[in-house]
Amino acid sequence: MPALAIADLPHSPAIEISVDSRADEEFWDSAFEISEFTRYRPAYGGEPTTQRLAKLFSDNKGLYVHWTITDPEPDLVRGRHQRRDNIWRDDTVGLYLDTNGDAQRGYLFMCNPLGAQADAVLVPGRDDSFSWDERWTCDGRLTDEGFEVEMMIPWSVVRHPVEMDTIGISLLSSTARVGERVSWPVRSPDVSGILIQQALFRGPSNLESSADYTFIPDLVMSNEELDGGRISINGISPGLTITATPTDSFSLLATINPDFSTVESDEFQIEANQRYALYLEEKRPFFTEGIEWLEFGAEDLVYTRSMVAPLSGFRADFEQGDMRISSLTVVDRAPGESVAEGQGWTVDDIGESMASSSIVRGRRSVGTDGYTGGIISHKSILDTRMTNLVAGVDTRLRMSDQASFTGSLVTSRTNMSDGELITGQAGFIGTDWESANYDMYLNLLAVTPEFRSENGYVPETDIIGASGGLIRNFYPENELFHRVELSPVDAFVGWHTDGRLRNASFEPSISTKLSTNIYLRVGGGYSGELYEGEWLNNRDVWAFVGGAPSRYLSLHVKGGGGTTTLYDEVSPRSVQQLFSEGKCSLALGRHTTISGSLSMQRLEEKELEDPIDLSRVSRLQVQYFLSKQLWARVSYDISASDETEAIQGLFAWEPTPGRALYFGTGNPALGVEEWQLFAKASWVFDR
Repeated sequence: MPALAIADLPHSPAIEISVDSRADEEFWDSAFEISEFTRYRPAYGGEPTTQRLAKLFSDNKGLYVHWTITDPEPDLVRGRHQRRDNIWRDDTVGLYLDTNGDAQRGYLFMCNPLGAQADAVLVPGRDDSFSWDERWTCDGRLTDEGFEVEMMIPWSVVRHPVEMDTIGISLLSSTARVGERVSWPVRSPDVSGILIQQALFRGPSNLESSADYTFIPDLVMSNEELDGGRISINGISPGLTITATPTDSFSLLATINPDFSTVESDEFQIEANQRYALYLEEKRPFFTEGIEWLEFGAEDLVYTRSMVAPLSGFRADFEQGDMRISSLTVVDRAPGESVAEGQGWTVDDIGESMASSSIVRGRRSVGTDGYTGGIISHKSILDTRMTNLVAGVDTRLRMSDQASFTGSLVTSRTNMSDGELITGQAGFIGTDWESANYDMYLNLLAVTPEFRSENGYVPETDIIGASGGLIRNFYPENELFHRVELSPVDAFVGWHTDGRLRNASFEPSISTKLSTNIYLRVGGGYSGELYEGEWLNNRDVWAFVGGAPSRYLSLHVKGGGGTTTLYDEVSPRSVQQLFSEGKCSLALGRHTTISGSLSMQRLEEKELEDPIDLSRVSRLQVQYFLSKQLWARVSYDISASDETEAIQGLFAWEPTPGRALYFGTGNPALGVEEWQLFAKASWVFDR
């Protein structure tokens, strides 16, 4: 799809702008204006519900964007004070910014009507990564006609070439009460991908280049031993993170004794009867910076949560023209055991040893949003013979506006605790085709029994498999149903490498998006697995409902039942299962939010009076914003499976991005008299 004709982005060397949601400075009069937006969801085309006017210009410090939203029902505008990346039940405005103009990477910046932020990184073939957070500024306010938002994105928070002659921009906005999303330029459903549909501008060209250094010291104080293996003396633990950009194409990031656990925590998850180790989302800032370039092909060869308690870490990234090289080195004080099935490293093998992990990843752009690349990953358990080396190559190629191809080939070499050397290989090829009416994919994979990726998450080995899917989209012309998705094919079949059938699944579903901003989906299916010499059949049906029917309420609820596999090595068998999970958020005005989540699982056999397993995990959280910078919350977690309860209170002051003070208290085991008290200060110093 050809890009929009290049236009000039108004630019001035230096401008004094106050980011206060009001475009009242003189230079806004000469900004580039955009008012023609096209709806792309829930159905393509048609007049948007609200009118939008966006203005853009830049200076040597960054990109400025101002939005004016005129809503025919301004009292129904949705916006609340909220933490970062949690604004999706509100009205939003924002943009994708591609500083290279080559559709290889886009930075997403979004705001709600009160200036709450969300940001992410997008690379072709991957979903937006919201684990990425950066220091940029926005402010918003409600008006009698709708709302206004002003954004300032510093060039220093995004990677860009020395000569930034061409940049890509794609604007997007949503009206939450009707589930409507609009874009500029046109975002065609018959073209797969966002970045290849962006508008190209002549950028600010050669910005004044200077070395940039950022020092981020932090200090944590607690009356209890700190989580995550952080080193402390008498409850006081300092840490330091340093970023450096010696040139516009080269950046460094180093951290010593980092703190990753005292402000954000993982929600409890049901762990009973799990086939493999749980996959956890990465939230730690050191790892999320530049993580988009470390991702490899279709396999999770880089899973940074395998680096449990880093003592230190170092990153180096280089970008020049079509080439990107990223490296990561971490010393881990508490490495975890192998997640791969079969032969691996156990807790007893690792003992009290530390681990050293290193990853080097390179990519070169090919055509429109395509690339070829390679990776080398190494992990060693210090003071032991255990090492793991992984090397591979991958590629992504765009074959048409609708179709793309992905492929990768990897090999591994692993030393076990007894000195045995094992080698393995893995490969993947896949293709997908997306249009307004049809989405299709076909994937083939092969993983030998001896393949290991100790810096990654590849739990299933000894498999040769194929998967495929088809989605048919319908757009009914009525006021209730905006779109219907029928998925008659979503199937997988796998064999052991010796030819025995290993597993198979078939899971059709149907879903619809209602005009009330509610999403409904119903499905079911069959799956079977050869486990411990027995073929176990699984059948289930389920239903899901989610969305934000009002500005006060949002919910996501899923429930179902059927038969499932009981992973019991003594007597593996199929048993009856009932499961449910739900999340609900209630907004009391624009400052207070009460949210709760609950997941339950019940496994039973008809011959037994009591269930085999009855698991339940839940979280209740209350959050209050006194202002945009000052907020507090209380969280209460329960895991009935292992009779664990935890409560945490947190008070936060975040005056500017990257600068914050936190005070908190928590009781990891209710009934224990000793409560943990902690304080954390983190401050950014720029040069």
